[in-house]
Amino acid sequence: MKIEKYIAYMALAFAVVAAKSIQASQTTASEAVYDIPRVAVKTPDAADWGEGVGFRVEALVDPSIGVVRADTAAARCRWGWNEEGLLVFVEVRGSAPREGDTVWASDYVKLLAGRVAGGFELVQYIIAPRLESGKPLVEFWRYLREHVERNPPAPHRFAIRKTESGYVVELLIPWAALEAIPVLGLELEVQVVAADLDANGNRQYPRWAPYNRPGEPKILQRVRLAEKASAPVLAAAGCETINAPPRVLADASVRVLGDASLAGREARVVMDGASVPKARRGARNSTDSRDSNFSNPSTALPVPSGVTFAFGEAKDSWCEGFAIIPLPSLVGGTEVEVVLPNGERVAVPLDGLLAARREQFGRLEMEFKPWVFAGEKFPEAEFKDVLLANVLSGFDYKIKTRFFDADFKPVEKAERAGRYGAVVEVTAFGETKQRHFALYRVAEGMALAWPTWYKMDLRLRFDGMPEGLGVDGRVWSEDPAGVVGGELKFFLRGQMEKDGFFAVLFAGLADLPEEVVAGRAPMRPQYRSFARLREFLFKLRRASGDDPDYFFLTHTPKDYDKEPERRWPLLVYLHGSGAGADVESLMGRGPLTQEWLRKDLPFILVSPQCPADEWWEPTAVAALVDKVCATMRVDERRIYLTGESMGGGGTWNVASTFPERFAAIMPVCGFGNVEDVVWLKDVPVWTFHGAKDYDVPPDFTREAVRRLKELGNKNVHFTEYPEGGHDIMLDAYSDRDFWTWLLEQRRVNDE
Repeated sequence: MKIEKYIAYMALAFAVVAAKSIQASQTTASEAVYDIPRVAVKTPDAADWGEGVGFRVEALVDPSIGVVRADTAAARCRWGWNEEGLLVFVEVRGSAPREGDTVWASDYVKLLAGRVAGGFELVQYIIAPRLESGKPLVEFWRYLREHVERNPPAPHRFAIRKTESGYVVELLIPWAALEAIPVLGLELEVQVVAADLDANGNRQYPRWAPYNRPGEPKILQRVRLAEKASAPVLAAAGCETINAPPRVLADASVRVLGDASLAGREARVVMDGASVPKARRGARNSTDSRDSNFSNPSTALPVPSGVTFAFGEAKDSWCEGFAIIPLPSLVGGTEVEVVLPNGERVAVPLDGLLAARREQFGRLEMEFKPWVFAGEKFPEAEFKDVLLANVLSGFDYKIKTRFFDADFKPVEKAERAGRYGAVVEVTAFGETKQRHFALYRVAEGMALAWPTWYKMDLRLRFDGMPEGLGVDGRVWSEDPAGVVGGELKFFLRGQMEKDGFFAVLFAGLADLPEEVVAGRAPMRPQYRSFARLREFLFKLRRASGDDPDYFFLTHTPKDYDKEPERRWPLLVYLHGSGAGADVESLMGRGPLTQEWLRKDLPFILVSPQCPADEWWEPTAVAALVDKVCATMRVDERRIYLTGESMGGGGTWNVASTFPERFAAIMPVCGFGNVEDVVWLKDVPVWTFHGAKDYDVPPDFTREAVRRLKELGNKNVHFTEYPEGGHDIMLDAYSDRDFWTWLLEQRRVNDE
């Protein structure tokens, strides 16, 4: 370990221990309900409302920005209501408003509003001022429970005005748009977001909402119709990590934007009511002579005085304050607030920071020493970077490992050669999560003995190595005197201890069917080592009690319940990598983008959710099909598969692995192994791709279609959009000819 890395770890470890005495269980800031007052009926004109009018929120910041910069955007808003509708006034401070061809390429204000209890979820307004061109852009979306209506007719009114430091937007949301009657006490959920593009094209998102939680974009603020306004909100806080070398989430910088009345005054940072300790900078050099046994919480260092800061001078009627707090003190997930001079408390949005800390811990690599082993004793699991795991978890994680044989039965020792599963339970941050691995036991211990490898005359041939490597081609094709094998054999042996790849490789090779080993049959996709691994881990998760099945949405034809004897076609839709973090985000994707399909669905539609950072797993998709067929009235002669982007690649892969399951497939801008299409020679295919797709180049689809036709597949269709990019999904799923063709297809072996 480099000395700089070691010193950084030591310093952070001291800070962790110093903070342990003030850790507490995670709490959630109370989400206040603010009263917004009745205001006079007025036409939106973007003119200042004046003193004492409306409920004032004097500061909106991007929760993920914790540093003071000259180009930092900010905003404020006011709220009111009358018999016509809900009124909101938003003032944005930033660089000159950027404008593009769409709202997403411009600066914009986004407003969300909805009833706390109602027949639909939200209405959303997106207003891009585009002041230079004088042509503002407006989008109005209505989020219903089952789908999204985009730009429906709306009687809303708005106005825009340019200011010296930014712009103003005023909007009237009529009660008809909210399907509400204005009465005192009516509660609404609202949010304001001011999206600001800087000179480099990066976005800032000053917002008003309790928190900005990753994966939960619709965290809203509750408000209530009243005669008088609640006291104004004077400040808002943003927070980000300061990464101490060499990549440890160390301290947090807190930026507080406030009303000009706070200029020059002092505030303090508190955690669960107690002052947050200052970061111990002295621990980052060699001057501290205290006991360095930081792994023992009893050696906790004294807690210094709390963090305080003063607001700077007022600028544009705002002022800013800045503080540094030690992130190690937040290991326990405690709540942090800034106490203003008037006693008002401003929540510091730490959710993103703590989530990042958990995420970094969750991404730490684990290892077994070795992965390929001999004898009955299993190797132990541990993090590759033990010290970093300790630092991130606050020296509070536990590891427990269970082992399973190739038949997924729990075992205490490896009694025979072959593949074994390891289920590692890691407990940290108050939760236990499983990780799943594959190990391999060799048949004879001498196979791993270094003298065995020293004596080995290993000769390797590589036909068709790329030219231009600067190596005589005869070395690769002939390997005279074992030159290549002699160089590689010690690397291969060493990697068996360090890299799980060889456990996967050996297990996959050992499991190859005899006809493949003997050359009598070609390799099927599921015979490849990593395909076998994914199938094994899927079944291992089931055996260990960690449900690997996909969450999924199901939509049925409107007459499904009216015709209890009828069996229906099944369409499985695999989403792309841009889908949201929860299964509800699939409501408006794929086939559901087509209103005519939503109104009269001719098949059962199943939309599974692929876990984040994973690819579609054929075994898991097949298990999903089995589950749906066992619980619903599916015509198993008419099971179809479609997907877009990552889901298009999944469509090719799943169908190549289980071609006998599907009556037809529809990959949209997908990718995969062209060699595998040989298994689809009897499967009807209609595929779509954009000729100008730079994310997934169309050459794969072109080659796959060519190969299928060479193999004699007479039911292959390819729609290529000459001007299309990677965003052709709406065009593909709106092709009525395709849907007519699809529903005519039946499994070949069932005809």
